[in-house]
Amino acid sequence: MMLHFLIFLCGAVSAVLVIACIFGIKHAFETCEYRKEETEYYKSLTGTLGSNINWNIDKHGTLFITGNGEIEEISSQVSPWIYYFDEVKKAVISDGITNIPDYMFSKCSSLVEVIIPNSVKTIGASSFDGCFDLKSIHIPCNVTYIGLHAFNNCINLTEIIIPYCVTDIGPAILDGCQKLQSVKLSNNISQITEEMFQNCNNLREVVIPNNVTQICEFAFRCFGNEDGLKKITIPKSVVCIESKAFAACGNLSDVYYLGSEDDWDKINIHPDNSGLVNANIYFLG
Repeated sequence: MMLHFLIFLCGAVSAVLVIACIFGIKHAFETCEYRKEETEYYKSLTGTLGSNINWNIDKHGTLFITGNGEIEEISSQVSPWIYYFDEVKKAVISDGITNIPDYMFSKCSSLVEVIIPNSVKTIGASSFDGCFDLKSIHIPCNVTYIGLHAFNNCINLTEIIIPYCVTDIGPAILDGCQKLQSVKLSNNISQITEEMFQNCNNLREVVIPNNVTQICEFAFRCFGNEDGLKKITIPKSVVCIESKAFAACGNLSDVYYLGSEDDWDKINIHPDNSGLVNANIYFLG
């Protein structure tokens, strides 16, 4: 009786081992197939942006852009990685590339970090529009131009420095950056462009650089903000403040003007700027 039981037990154990072996082989095969498919998938996330520039996305969600020279224009306002927007977490542009064209990273809503080399000279229109997860960005010192809506609706962007080399800025470059709290502007720009800080509801204080001559319409307009802009420094160089430049800036309390009261009276302040003219104005010239 005992002998029969032992024979049965050995058979059962053998059967279990065989089944386990089969499942182990199956799992190993499936894992191998998955890795093969994954490898083939990421091999497909590659392309070109002109004759000398290539791009690829790795399994960690890093978009690498390599090569030299100017990236060709993005056709139809859609980047080549349109189907992988949610996968791009980081972008690395190699040294030698001279521009970020219009719409390049537009709608990359999961993009957190961008590395821009010193070789880049221009940042195109809507190039980072809708990059919701972008919290900060370093603009290198050789950039001279930033196009309209460049950082439009980067809703988690908290700070930005526009370096001194920038001389030309398009309209609404920071429109809708709702969490923006700190901004430093280039001393070489001549105007605060249309809608530049529109709906930057958490921006409390701005210092306008000394060479600015014009503050354009809707530059600081905010809607639905509980706090909004409270302090602003305006240089003596300003000669024109366009209509509604400070529309809906009801919480603006202090204006520091780097000129005399007579100089202030000479500024062409257009209508619908009650937020500005009703604030406390301190003449520091």
